[in-house]
Amino acid sequence: MLTTLVLLAATVISVDGPPEDAPAWEGRVRELAGQVERAMGFAYHGAVRVELAATDEDFRRRAPRAPVWAAAIARPRAATLVVRLSSTGAATGTDVSSVLRHELVHLFLPQRLGGHDRVPLWFEEGLCQMLGARILPTSLARLKMAAAAGRVYSLSSLSRTFPDGRAPAALAYAQSE
Repeated sequence: MLTTLVLLAATVISVDGPPEDAPAWEGRVRELAGQVERAMGFAYHGAVRVELAATDEDFRRRAPRAPVWAAAIARPRAATLVVRLSSTGAATGTDVSSVLRHELVHLFLPQRLGGHDRVPLWFEEGLCQMLGARILPTSLARLKMAAAAGRVYSLSSLSRTFPDGRAPAALAYAQSE
């Protein structure tokens, strides 16, 4: 069973997911949206819908083009975040707050840019990583090793798409950071 909760605030947030989980997610997303708004220096106007995918199958159904390793994805045109519950939380070592902040930046950035064309993907992902507080020492170590070996991606190759696979994408994210 799914439930939808709507908050009446500057940012309207609805959460679809198991009824017992929705209130906690509602509060968390509201708090994190405020953090992202402050970091980006503007107030987002619009709705944010959060879809909680309880299973990997549900996640694939809701986000068919998401990488297999993704814990969440943003769909800016639909103002929606899709979260894979099985990939978040202490058991997985994934900081769900960082993931949500990262994805909220993807939602808010088009409005912040005034609806103009997108910035290069490497720039957007780097901003998402920074504001999501996702910069990890392992990412920086990976980047240092790749640079020493001459195996970094050109920024032009990361302007529209990131490589497939967890390790190549992790390097692309590290470069973007």
